[in-house]
Amino acid sequence: MYIICLIVVFIVLASASINDVEYNILVKLYNSTRGNEWEYQWDITSRHYCYYYGVVCDNWDQNITQISLSDNGLVGPLPVELCQLNSLQYLDLSQNNLIGTLPECIGDLGNLQVFYIYTNYLVGSMPQSMENLVNLQTIDVSYNQLSGTFPNDIISKWTYISELTIGVDDTHGTIDERICGLEYMTLFEVSESRMSGTIPECFSNLYSMQILWLGHCNFEGYLPDLSNMTQLIDIDFSGNNFIGEFPKLFPNSASVLFFNLNANRLSGTIPDVLCTLSSLRTLTLTNNFFTGTLPACMGNLNSLISMKLSSNDFYGELPEEIGYLENLRYLLVSSNGFTGVLPS
Repeated sequence: MYIICLIVVFIVLASASINDVEYNILVKLYNSTRGNEWEYQWDITSRHYCYYYGVVCDNWDQNITQISLSDNGLVGPLPVELCQLNSLQYLDLSQNNLIGTLPECIGDLGNLQVFYIYTNYLVGSMPQSMENLVNLQTIDVSYNQLSGTFPNDIISKWTYISELTIGVDDTHGTIDERICGLEYMTLFEVSESRMSGTIPECFSNLYSMQILWLGHCNFEGYLPDLSNMTQLIDIDFSGNNFIGEFPKLFPNSASVLFFNLNANRLSGTIPDVLCTLSSLRTLTLTNNFFTGTLPACMGNLNSLISMKLSSNDFYGELPEEIGYLENLRYLLVSSNGFTGVLPS
């Protein structure tokens, strides 16, 4: 009986110790980011932190597993003590006014699976320690003021990554072949940054890809082969320097909804395979060097709402089948060599 009591006392004391550590970390976060000005504030006079707004704990030892403080008025730098939350799996500090850099120790959060910190004022680059976030599945660090070279070496260690968003910042560099090994990737975005270079041919092996946004960077060379990406929904290669012909697509895909190739240096004709994208809603091919006549089979795109073809080298008459597209609301065909009248 005496031994049992000692065990119970030890467990209680250990639990109390863990609670003190995690409570103090949250106090640091609160004070570092002007918690008294948050929209939803914490009562840090209470040590029952598992009941704080946006905080979730596990049921056994009250370790913090989630912190969700998006759009809550946080202002200031992230405290390094945050790295000590070893059980943290979900961290959302997006849409605040965080400043400074990501803590060098951020890679100590080895159980982190979801990390949202987009739309803040963070500077610097990803700390090298982030390569240790081997359980990471989703990360969005866009809409900050991050800079530095695109961290291929770090990202390639995230073997379970599904959604990766880095963009609207000053990140530069190229995408190298190590990214091609991320077989679970469904969303890849590096839009509106200083990224450049060519897209590796092996990119076509990312079979799980659904959303591929590479818009408004400085990419060049040929577009990747998309015919193996059978689950694609949204494709944006706009505002780059891609050359060559229309990219290869998976035929008869019912998943592709949005396709944007605006403002590149693409040429050639529109392939018939485009006509098999039965769910396509928007098609934007403006400001390229596409040529030839439009295939009549484009009248099969019954879900199409917007078709923008301006500023190319198309010619001939518009197929009368386009007039049968009952859902079409926007049709832009100016600055081409089309003749005849618009289909009714």
